[in-house]
Amino acid sequence: SDMDPDRPGLEVWMVHETPSQYGVHGSELHDAATGAILFSVPATVDIGRGVAADIDPRTRGYEAWSSRANLHDVDGNEIVSSRPSPMNFFCWWDGDLLREMLDGTTVSKWNWTSNNATTLLAASGVSSNNTTKATPCLSADLFGDWREEIVWRESDSSALRIHTTPIPTDLRLPTLMHDRQYRLAIAWQNVGYNQPPHPGFYLGDGMGTPPHAEFTFVTPPDAPEPVAGRFPTWLAARGLDPGLDPNLDHDGNGMTLFAEYAFDLPGPPPLRMRQDGGTLTLDLAAARDELDYRIETTTDFVEWTPLLTLAGEAGPRAEIALTGGEPRCFYRAAALSGPGAPVLTEVTTTMQAEDAAFNGSLDSNHTGFSTIIRADGNIRYSTAIWVIPVTANLVLSWLFVMVLRIGVAGAALATVAGQAISAGMAVYFFFFRPNRSYQIKAAYFKPDWRLIGEVLLIGFPSLAKNLSASLLVIVTNNLLKLTGGDAGLAVYAIVSRLYASLNMPQTGIVQGMQPLVGFNFGQKKFARVQETIRLSLGASVIYGLLVLGLCLLFPAALISLLSQESLIISEGQIALRLLALSYPLTGIALITAASFQSIGRAKQALILTLGGILLVKLPVLLLAARIFALNGIWAAEAVSELILCLVALFMLRQFRGKTPQYQVEQAG
Repeated sequence: SDMDPDRPGLEVWMVHETPSQYGVHGSELHDAATGAILFSVPATVDIGRGVAADIDPRTRGYEAWSSRANLHDVDGNEIVSSRPSPMNFFCWWDGDLLREMLDGTTVSKWNWTSNNATTLLAASGVSSNNTTKATPCLSADLFGDWREEIVWRESDSSALRIHTTPIPTDLRLPTLMHDRQYRLAIAWQNVGYNQPPHPGFYLGDGMGTPPHAEFTFVTPPDAPEPVAGRFPTWLAARGLDPGLDPNLDHDGNGMTLFAEYAFDLPGPPPLRMRQDGGTLTLDLAAARDELDYRIETTTDFVEWTPLLTLAGEAGPRAEIALTGGEPRCFYRAAALSGPGAPVLTEVTTTMQAEDAAFNGSLDSNHTGFSTIIRADGNIRYSTAIWVIPVTANLVLSWLFVMVLRIGVAGAALATVAGQAISAGMAVYFFFFRPNRSYQIKAAYFKPDWRLIGEVLLIGFPSLAKNLSASLLVIVTNNLLKLTGGDAGLAVYAIVSRLYASLNMPQTGIVQGMQPLVGFNFGQKKFARVQETIRLSLGASVIYGLLVLGLCLLFPAALISLLSQESLIISEGQIALRLLALSYPLTGIALITAASFQSIGRAKQALILTLGGILLVKLPVLLLAARIFALNGIWAAEAVSELILCLVALFMLRQFRGKTPQYQVEQAG
């Protein structure tokens, strides 16, 4: 495109794969006519992604970056010592001349004050294509106002959805389809490596007057009703001379009269829904077709109930408030005359938010009670409080959705019912179960600050572990984006899920040994504490070795259980093998930390949980990624677990030697 408006001709921003071929020019901007390199950024690896567009008003012309080049201007100056995370497609979306970034099903805008991306649209119910490429079905100026529409497939591939911007703009430009370069880019967009389209002129901040295309109107000779005959009628209806030249730009908006006529032909109903607080509003301002519409509503997509009929009228129409008495309603507008496919708009009312709040309260109760019941020593009941409600949820979901056809509301009702059953089982266990060893009385609810302090102190390692683990995931995702691009993130999404699934038995060992260690330590049965820890460590290591063998021998088969994408399977095998090296060691630090937590040694537990992530895993991850790039990220987990294993065994040895009760028992 014309990336540098102050330089004659067009430019090409290109990234290269093979270092032996590109020399020092890993990412480079060159003259489109001569191939002369204008500036380049060196690299020594395959550069997976690179894009260019005008996203930053601080510099003139396009900005360019790649997976190995920070954000640069067209003169080769580095604007910031980082790069925008999206590196995929673009679209003009929000109404200004700066272009927005399109990646997967998200449209975001570059925030040049904070040097990060702000999400403008996170599309739901749709999916991108080509796995790691995460490209749309099509991105182009389809509706003709120079902003671009995005075509995504529905997640089940049953239909295509066209997303268009709802943001008004004062800028009037000819449709980009007038530009030959842009039309060609639309054609090549889905060929080979998918690329976003660019026009053959500079379209960006500080642009000049765009070129106008020349059109010749041709009437098909075999048309049953000549198009040219309908065009004068359209002119007369708008108070214009029916004899005006169709190629005339009558009002200076960059569109010929015939282009405006084509734009006004009946098409999909241009109606929009929006929610203002608790009021649902049907916005008719964009309806210029003078058709009659019937508005219908449904909750299950099976039966549509007519809500109201709108008579067609010339000019902008009003806004109409709608009411639908269900927690989740869907609306569509169907044209009653002329062609016009229904428009489907999903609206969520305030009642759903109330349902979500009630849902959350039940969820918090039953999950918390399960842990307390397990600590009480009743393992069977703590298991049943999960199995029975989940089974009920599955059965009720099938009944409400498949048999009674209640739809989404039925699925939500089944979920709440399952959680209510779980909460009820917990209440029964503590308040109504026969032969319970204690009675819960109102006096027990008086705050005991010493006991509360102990609970917080003992529970803090688990809290710290979860918080720091979230931080580790964030850092991992960002490192993967830098070193492996979208392919690395896609592989990580599948392999980490498989890794976590295979790790569940080790988590079960940790959760199962905790109450045993705590109970026997409280009873001063230190030999049983030692035996529990020893057996738990042995079981965890043996299981880890078995899983390691499976991952080393059958990585492709394991990954294919979660993904059939060839790229994920091929790239994921190395990742899984390197991650699996940590399996035999994973349980050692976890079991040691859980043991310290069970006997009230919060300090030692905190060292292994919070310290293990912040002082071991995070530094190892950063160092490994810097030295070994993507493979370093996969191997960092095993290296970290080896270090934590040595620390945990040292702490166990130190603790055993300094415990008087343990020494007395051993001596006796």
